Amino acid sequence: MAWWTKPGRFQSVLTWANRLRLGATSPKVTTRLVLLVLVNSFFIGTGVLAAVIVILLHEGETDAERSLDRNVRVAWNELTRQGRDIELADGVLSVGGVPLTDGNEVVDKVAALVGGAATIFAGDVRVATTIRQADGTRAIGTTLAHNAAYRAVFERHTPYRGMAEILGEPYVTVYDPIFDKQGGVVGAVFVGIPRQQFFKSLDRTLDWMALSILLTVSLSFALAMRLVGKSVSVPIKAITATMKRLAAGDHALHIPGVDRTDEIGDMAKAVEIFKRNAIERASAEEQVKELAFYDPLTRLPNRRLLLDRLRQTLAVGTRSGRGGALFFIDLDNFKTLNDTLGHDKGDLLLQIIAKRLVNCIREGDTVARFGGDEFVVVLENLSENPTEAAAQAEIVGIKIIASICEPLQLAGHDYRATASIGSTLFAAQRADIEELLKQADIAMYQAKAAGRDRLRFFDPVVQAAVSARATLESDLRKGIENNQFSLYYQPQVEYSRVVGAEALLRWQHPERGMVSPADFIPLAEESALILSLGHWVLETACKQIAAWGRRWDTAQITVAVNVSARQFRQPDFVEQVTAVVERTKANPRNLKLEMTESMLIDNVEDVIGKMTALKAHGMKFSLDDFGTGYSSLSYLKRLPLSQLKIDRSFVKDVLTNPSDAAIARTIIALGKSLGLGVIAEGVETEAQQTFFSLNKCHSYQGYLFSPPVPIERFEALVAGQ
Repeated sequence: MAWWTKPGRFQSVLTWANRLRLGATSPKVTTRLVLLVLVNSFFIGTGVLAAVIVILLHEGETDAERSLDRNVRVAWNELTRQGRDIELADGVLSVGGVPLTDGNEVVDKVAALVGGAATIFAGDVRVATTIRQADGTRAIGTTLAHNAAYRAVFERHTPYRGMAEILGEPYVTVYDPIFDKQGGVVGAVFVGIPRQQFFKSLDRTLDWMALSILLTVSLSFALAMRLVGKSVSVPIKAITATMKRLAAGDHALHIPGVDRTDEIGDMAKAVEIFKRNAIERASAEEQVKELAFYDPLTRLPNRRLLLDRLRQTLAVGTRSGRGGALFFIDLDNFKTLNDTLGHDKGDLLLQIIAKRLVNCIREGDTVARFGGDEFVVVLENLSENPTEAAAQAEIVGIKIIASICEPLQLAGHDYRATASIGSTLFAAQRADIEELLKQADIAMYQAKAAGRDRLRFFDPVVQAAVSARATLESDLRKGIENNQFSLYYQPQVEYSRVVGAEALLRWQHPERGMVSPADFIPLAEESALILSLGHWVLETACKQIAAWGRRWDTAQITVAVNVSARQFRQPDFVEQVTAVVERTKANPRNLKLEMTESMLIDNVEDVIGKMTALKAHGMKFSLDDFGTGYSSLSYLKRLPLSQLKIDRSFVKDVLTNPSDAAIARTIIALGKSLGLGVIAEGVETEAQQTFFSLNKCHSYQGYLFSPPVPIERFEALVAGQ
C-alpha cells in the first residue's frame, strides 16, 4: 500500500497545516511567511522531480534495464573478443570450443566479474547459465534459444522485455539475442530485477510525489490564509470557539458566519449541522434514559429507578438515623374497569392516579409505577421513633386514599376509584429491599381482605397502634358531631380569691369514659380536628363569660382559653374571634387567650400583628408554659402580652431543685420588669404557695385550690368564697 493511501496520513498532513494556519499572530509573521514560501518552493521542486522520475521509469524502462545489462555485455565481450566461436552442439553451448557447464572456467570468470554464483537451468535440460548477484538485487546471465517462441522473438534483432522465473523467484527481465558467425540466434543475454523490488522502488517514488503534492497544496493554502488576514482568521477563531462550547454541551448558541456565502460560510454551515446532530443525539440519549428508567404511560419512575432510589433512601437514613416508610398501592377492581370500559380508559385512569399520588407527597419522596395497576410510594426522613413514624406515614396514607377516591371523568364516564394500601416502616439497619417490598405487599393484601379502600401496616405492633389511633380519631369525629365534649374550669386565685378560670376541654366517651386530653388533643392537632374543637371551646367560653357578666358576683371573672398554633395560623383568625365575641355578647376584657411559646417559632411578625389587632378589641394574652420553649427576649418585649405563666415543671420541684427555684425567681423578676402579671401553674402544696408569695408572686393555679371542675361546682366555689 502506498504511503499516502494509509489510514490517517492525509488527515495528519491537513491537521498540521491547519494548526500552522490557525497559529497565533506574532511579530515574527513576516519571517514565517518567507519560510512558508521557501518550503513551498522546495516541495514543489521535489514534486516535479518525482513526477519526472516516475515518467522515466514508466516510459524508459527499456533503457534503464539495458543499462543494467551493461555489466553482462562487458563480461561476455571479454570472453568472446578473441574470436572464439559460439557453438551449440548436443544441447551444450560452447564458447571457443569450451562448453559452458558448472565449474567451467568461462562460467567462473563471468561469475567473478559480476560478483555472483553460476548455475545452469532449463527444466531437466541444462541449457543456460544464470549468474545471480550475492545481495539478490540483480540477476544476469545467458539462455539458449531452444524454445521456438523465444527464437522467433530474438530473430527480430531487438531486445525483449518480460517476466521470468529465475531460481524459483519472479523477475522483471530484458533479453538481448546472441548470434553465431552465420548470423543465427543461438541464445540470449538477459538482465533481471526482482519484481517486488521493482514495484517497491516505483511505489516509493509515488509516495514522495504524493507527499510533495499534499504538502504543497496544504502549505500554499496556509500561506493564502495568512495573507487574507483577519477577514478569515477572526471568523474561523469564532467558529472554533463555538465548536468548543458545542463539545462542552452548550447547544443554545448561535453559529457565527452561517449567512456568509464563501468558504467560511460553508464551514459555519457544517458546524450548524454538527450542532443539530448534537442536539438530536442528546435528545436520543434522553429518550433512551426515559425508556430505561421511566414508565412511558405515567412518566413515573419504573421499578429499576425505584430500587435505585430506595437504596439511596436507606443510605441517607444510615447517616441521619431517620426512618422511612414504603407504601404498596393496588387499585381495586381495575380489571373490571378494563373489561367494561376498555384498556384505553384503564390507561387514562392510571395517568390520573399517578398525578394524584405525586400531589400527595413531599419533594424528595418517590412515587413509582411498579407494574400493571400497582404503585409504590417511598417516604423518607420520618421520625426515629417507630410510633411517631407510623403516625406520620398514616397521615400520608390517609391523604393518598382520600385523593384516589375523589370522583373523576374517564372520557365522559363518571368513575370513583379506590385502592388498597399496604405499608411497612423501615430503619437504616433494615436494608433488605426485596423484604420491604414483600412486607408491604402482604400488608396490601391484608387491606384487601379487610374490605379494600383502606391502609394496613405490616408490623403487628405498629398495626395495632395505628388501628387504635384510627379508632380514636373516628370516635373523636363522632364525639364532635354528638356533643360529647364539655368545658371544665380550674380556678385562678390571687391573694386567696378566685379572679379567673382556665377553660379546659373534657371528653366523656360513652364507652371509654373520661378520655384524657393527653390522648386526644395531639391527635386532634394532627388531623385538623383541633380547628372545629377550638372554635367550639372559644364559643362556649364566650357564652359563659356573657352569662357571668350578668351576675354581680362573677362579672369580673376572666376566662383563659387555650389557642392552638394551627388555629392561630389561620389567615382569618382575628375575624373568627371577634365574630364569636360579638355574637355571644361576651365582654372582651374578660377573655384571655393563652398561647404557647412554640407558636412564636414561625412568622413572629404575623403573630405580633394578630395579637395587636385582638388587643385593640380589649382581649388579653397569656404566654403559657413560659420557660420551656423558644422565646426570645427581643421578641418578648414586642409581644402585647398581659401575663406570663410559670410552667408546672418548675413549680413541682421549686422547693427541692435550686435550678427550678432560680428559674422561677427569674421569670417573676422578668415579668415585673416588663410590666406583666405572673401566675404560677400547678401549685399543689402550701409550701409551694409560700415560696411564690415570698418572691412576690401572688397569682396561683393548681390542685391546692381546686382541680378542673364542671361549671356548677366552679360557680359554687365562687359563691362560697
